[in-house]
Amino acid sequence: MKKLILILILLSISLYSQDNEPSPWEFEWGYSTTPRVFEPDSFQQNSVMTGFQWSGSWQMNNALLNNAAASAVLNTVSGTLNQKLNLIYKPTWRGRNYYVGGYFNSPFMQYEPTLPLDGTNEGTILRPDDITDPVFGFRNRKGRIPTISTDPNYSRIILEKDSSFVGGRVLDDIWPQPNFKTKTWDKYKADGETDNYLGRRWYLTINLKRLNPAIEIVKDDSVVISLKMPYTKWNDDTGYIKFNKLPIYHRDSTEKLDTIGMGERGYSQNFEGISPVDSLKITREILPISSDGHESITISAEFVTNGNEDDFNPIFSRSSLTSEEIKDLDIEVNYFGRTDIAIDYIRIESEMSHYLLRGELDSLEDDAGDYSNGRGHLDKYTDPDDPTHYDQPNAIYGILQTSIDAIRDSSNNFQDANLFRFYFQDTENDSYYWWGPMRYANKLSNGMFITRDGLKNPNLYYYYTESSFKWPGVGLTNGYLVPAPYARNGRDGVGGMNIKSGYLKSWNNIYYPDTLSSDYEILLDSGIVWSDMADDTKYNLQVNNSVVFQARYESEMYKSYFNEDSKLSSFLYNDNSWFFWNSIYNLTVQHFDNGTTIDTFIVTGAARHYTAEEFRLMNMGALIKGCKGFMTDGDQNRRLPYSSVGNMGLGDFTKLNVNNDIYSDSVGTDFINYKYNTWSFYNDTIGYKYFHPNLASKMEVDSDRVYIGTMSYRAELYEMNSFIRANDELLMNLRLCAAYSKGFRPYYSQNEELYGTDTLLHKFVNMAEYNTFTTRLVKKKLFDNHLEEPYDSSFFDITILREKDVPIDSVFYVGVQNRRTDPLIQFTNPLNSSEKYIRFLSSAEFRDSCINSPDSLLYQDYWWKRIGARKVTIPFDYTYSDTNDYNLLRISEIGSDVDSLNSLWHRGEKYYDMVTDTVIGQDRSLSFNLLPGQAKILRVEVLKTDMVSGFLDNYNQNNLIEYTDPLDTNKIIYHLAYYKNSYKPDTNIIYKEVHYIRVFQFKKMTCQKILNGMQVHE
Repeated sequence: MKKLILILILLSISLYSQDNEPSPWEFEWGYSTTPRVFEPDSFQQNSVMTGFQWSGSWQMNNALLNNAAASAVLNTVSGTLNQKLNLIYKPTWRGRNYYVGGYFNSPFMQYEPTLPLDGTNEGTILRPDDITDPVFGFRNRKGRIPTISTDPNYSRIILEKDSSFVGGRVLDDIWPQPNFKTKTWDKYKADGETDNYLGRRWYLTINLKRLNPAIEIVKDDSVVISLKMPYTKWNDDTGYIKFNKLPIYHRDSTEKLDTIGMGERGYSQNFEGISPVDSLKITREILPISSDGHESITISAEFVTNGNEDDFNPIFSRSSLTSEEIKDLDIEVNYFGRTDIAIDYIRIESEMSHYLLRGELDSLEDDAGDYSNGRGHLDKYTDPDDPTHYDQPNAIYGILQTSIDAIRDSSNNFQDANLFRFYFQDTENDSYYWWGPMRYANKLSNGMFITRDGLKNPNLYYYYTESSFKWPGVGLTNGYLVPAPYARNGRDGVGGMNIKSGYLKSWNNIYYPDTLSSDYEILLDSGIVWSDMADDTKYNLQVNNSVVFQARYESEMYKSYFNEDSKLSSFLYNDNSWFFWNSIYNLTVQHFDNGTTIDTFIVTGAARHYTAEEFRLMNMGALIKGCKGFMTDGDQNRRLPYSSVGNMGLGDFTKLNVNNDIYSDSVGTDFINYKYNTWSFYNDTIGYKYFHPNLASKMEVDSDRVYIGTMSYRAELYEMNSFIRANDELLMNLRLCAAYSKGFRPYYSQNEELYGTDTLLHKFVNMAEYNTFTTRLVKKKLFDNHLEEPYDSSFFDITILREKDVPIDSVFYVGVQNRRTDPLIQFTNPLNSSEKYIRFLSSAEFRDSCINSPDSLLYQDYWWKRIGARKVTIPFDYTYSDTNDYNLLRISEIGSDVDSLNSLWHRGEKYYDMVTDTVIGQDRSLSFNLLPGQAKILRVEVLKTDMVSGFLDNYNQNNLIEYTDPLDTNKIIYHLAYYKNSYKPDTNIIYKEVHYIRVFQFKKMTCQKILNGMQVHE
């Protein structure tokens, strides 16, 4: 039987068969109308990407200096874009299941029998010369594995009939577990793109061949190998998968897979329904010989996981539901001899991936105008228990070409935007089974697909999927539980916006009594002290169970940046760019009809609103770790009467113009406001009523202080993007070398491939715990003079970065961040100095109070008195050199020399502690102030000591020179040049060395007081 898959456009590619992978296809892209293969060099990243997921408006992109968008639709530009957008474009599926690509719903796991897995080397690249890039396999293997890459069977395991293991097990113990799921139709449809597959009908597939088809020509019913799939349930019961279809054991029951214009896709053995059996047996009858015209054969057996164990199998589940689900799975292969064979791969395929890998979804004829531009589709009935349910996958070629055409049409022929990459999935879970379909899509498109999340084993991920970029996010799991600093209290339920806690107390009577110590942010759980953080059990209880902000953040940061068990830390040091995803927040407007009135409430979803300080912490924390892009989920505000889930966003983009900038109230305020159209609620005939006085009462804030953060988010993104645009080229060239994070306990990782396992950070910074790294800028208590924080309760991050192609021993970069985010201030009533209370000012509101209010001087005085502000001290200890020379370090923060950047208000002298051209000794400390969540990247140039020969005319003279401090004319700095004898390097010669020191600045005084002893910089 022969299957023909028609296509509309003929593609010029090489012939290949199903046992080989597809070659790149040709598309019309760019300004050319000539079909050609995508060239990744034509889609290089040349600047740090900043933009919105789901595109965003052109007005907001312009205002925020964005240059990127991730979207399924490019919003038509009606103005002039300041910067062309780089599109991470989400292809849409015009079939039955909303916006997903035809390669979706296709999870599979392919296990390679040639990988030398041994229980200790999983997650490493073991056979780099194999062009199939194998990464998953079997821990137990018997057979001969070729070692020369030019061997035509290099990617196959050889089983020979005269070997000692004939009659026994040759393969089992797969790595990793597939972790599949089985879902009902309604659940499958509801899971978006993370796990959007039904998972009911599956296939066990093997590709193999007879080794001597011209000599070994016997075809009979003698069994050569058999395959079984043992499983273990969550209740530890065991069993074997039952197959309901097996191959037809006849040499002529093969199917040749062709695609017109694309060549042969190989041969597969047809199968038929049978009474359930637990073994797939392969006989000599269906192993090809030379006269069959092909060497390899793909053989499959079908099985169903629908919970009907009498006729089929239990369901797959990643967690126990009733204890009767399949938890673990294996593949056992037994070899019986009779003929020599070679096995290429063994796969577990979902039904949709079975079609995908046969080429059925590659390209299809258009469907009578229902699907435009060659977007044909197939009806696939994938539910074995209900034949009325069907998927309609589009062909991949049509999806991609029409996506390119759509970009061309909506971007003014690529004048406003360029295709950068295709968006494989909106979100990806931590399972390996999406790697296969992504590799398939990247093979067809020559590496044009990227995806979000899914950080497991990043080196293997890049290697196998052939994806050039990755897109993680550090969020806050169960963020609605995290205490909010903009509320004194929180109340569960819709009436309290689902905000569970404020900075002082929560609905279930948990109190954070020491407000000046930021209890809501760092409070240890009852019975736990700081010294307990070295105990894994107590630490995990604190970080994984506590709801305080720093605990939740540390838990999420560990998963994304420092978890060595799943090799996530290596993700930071791969030379591929990675982007950071962050969501502003998602809200739902809910209506409750009590029969007479309709009460309306805003309810938080997965996370409460962030403050700008928290938003800053997550974004800048990624930047100092080498991030090369930021995608923010949330742009414009939706307004009533919409009642669906929506991104509250950054304001009304239509109000952004030359008169109303990002700091304009009319674009969107930080608090729910009647005057400006920011989530206004209308008391009209529809029945909406003002709700927030009641909400404010539950939050224990004034009725006009219901925080939504619209302006602060907008301002924070603008200020971060201004810094990025001003330092774009340098930031693109920086590479992370080491990362240290000190919270409830320290975490550290480094690029071991370049720097080995000896701690690199110690060559630059003295990390001894007796050092004072952070100092409070406000007192904990009224008479507290001890502002220095002990190491155990310090919260800061330090990273070491290098500039690409610049030796790290001559110039290095230090990223440093204040992890504290507390924005609260202890405010004194200007009219009554004895009245003190805690006050929350949003970030944008604080700025406006300092600049535009009648009390601007008062608020300027409070600028550095936010409880989370810190002086950060970096105790440098440069010992990278293997000589004993004493070096000087010239330090300035990047961006300090950019006038256009430093002219922005937030980098003014009163509001920003800038580090500019400071020279210190290699073992001296540098201190500066950081606002909550704030970070800097310091450029450090090593001024190495050089010895020169020459003569001193007046070596017995000392010169003491006085200079007025340019920053404070009431202070003096003295510079002293002097000489001393030295006997190095030749002890037989007396050298006269010239030295220079500078005194610390001090107020003007008499020379006698000066000579009584000066403290100096050496």
